[in-house]
Amino acid sequence: MEAHDAGDYLQFLFKKGLSEEEIEKETNQKLKEWQGNIGKEYALFQVAKDHGLEVMYSEIHAPEEFEIDYNDFLVKISGLEEGLDNVVILGRILQVDSPRSFTRKDGSPGRFGKFYIQDLSGTLEVLLWEEASDIMNRDMFKENQVIQLIGGRVKRSEYHGVEKLSFHMGKRSKVIFAPENIPENHIPSECTSLENDLSIQKRFSVGDIKNREGYIAAVEGVVSGFEFKEINKKEKRIFLFKFILSDENSSIPVAIWDMPALRFLKELEEGDLILLEGVATKLNLYKNQKELHSTKNTSFQKL
Repeated sequence: MEAHDAGDYLQFLFKKGLSEEEIEKETNQKLKEWQGNIGKEYALFQVAKDHGLEVMYSEIHAPEEFEIDYNDFLVKISGLEEGLDNVVILGRILQVDSPRSFTRKDGSPGRFGKFYIQDLSGTLEVLLWEEASDIMNRDMFKENQVIQLIGGRVKRSEYHGVEKLSFHMGKRSKVIFAPENIPENHIPSECTSLENDLSIQKRFSVGDIKNREGYIAAVEGVVSGFEFKEINKKEKRIFLFKFILSDENSSIPVAIWDMPALRFLKELEEGDLILLEGVATKLNLYKNQKELHSTKNTSFQKL
């Protein structure tokens, strides 16, 4: 079913056999669950999904003869939940990272961009995949700019034991610069800092860490050049998993020691884009090159 507005959702629910009272009750329950973070039309949209409405991104975009108010679908950052799709968020651009390229498992090139958006309820990491990242090249795409993001999907990941959400946008997603009719008390007059947000701070690219020493909280890159060894040392067997972590401009060898090496070997595939967490720089005196070595806090997550 092509669904564009509240009338379409009501029609769908009536065909499913729900009465007006039942629809009102379930819609109010959604509003209560979300604690005021969504509007009534988006609550109705969620009720329709619960009853089997199949939706794609294009279904929250009006055809040319319709005017759609995206604020009806607006969700505060603090109200986001894992798995939500076709979501609309509004805020200021807080920080922008340079777009990056990577190589997929099948050898084809890929690219993505990352930035952070902030409303009065919180801060959110946004990932723009493939051609969606082209928007970052526009002059208007800059820190403190107010933007509306339409048609993204919310995913969950973990960072040093702290779960966080991120907002993923693809070719069907849409970005509106300086939108009109901004709801009151939704966006800050200016952005605050990322420094106090433990879930997103201190995350580096491979090139960033070339001149850094010591502990690295998190670094992003593509993995390749796998090598696994079993080393017998003083009657003890030690595992070593080595690989290369790369971005489009730089690469660095990585050594994962002991039992974590088995997990990396089992779960990683060449060409994976990962966030490598809790590693430390070390100078390989034999090769006279900097490497990353695992620590007791080392882990990874695929992006």
